[in-house]
Amino acid sequence: TYKALWGTDNLYILIEVTDDAVAHDSVEVWEDDSIEIYLDADHSQLTSYGPKDYLYTWKWGEGSLNELAHGALTGVVFDATGQAGGYTFEIKIPWETLGVTAVTDRQIGLDIHVNDDDDGGSRDGKLTWHTLTNESDSNPSLFGTAELYTIDSATSSDSEAPMDSADLSASSETDPVETIE
Repeated sequence: TYKALWGTDNLYILIEVTDDAVAHDSVEVWEDDSIEIYLDADHSQLTSYGPKDYLYTWKWGEGSLNELAHGALTGVVFDATGQAGGYTFEIKIPWETLGVTAVTDRQIGLDIHVNDDDDGGSRDGKLTWHTLTNESDSNPSLFGTAELYTIDSATSSDSEAPMDSADLSASSETDPVETIE
């Protein structure tokens, strides 16, 4: 499952993966247990990667995050935690790094892929939020559309963000959290 929230400063994504066996033995990120987050920050829906299209990747067993389109990692913070039966991945991406301003009703392109490798070697399966093809790494027009919307301010607080600001020192105390539809 995944959840996404936004504030004026950051986009937050939480991905919870149920997986009885994780593998880390391949060179390519998508052939092991891994996460791919695709963003079309200006919702331009180009058929090739433009200046505001991003691909963030993380592979189980590695302590690093990559952004393959532009190396856009300034201010990006992530955390991954293994637990019995799977793992949790959290990421905070500053809107400034994506080159856009967050406002209510803004549409962005979004897709999330979770790769599964239970036995080593090649990928055994893949779950996606939107596209069913394997072309998101070259074609942002295939991403789904997410819309930033505002929830009742009486229930909105930084404590609803998927990341604990104590663990991620770059968290903003003034970043109100909203929901992505």
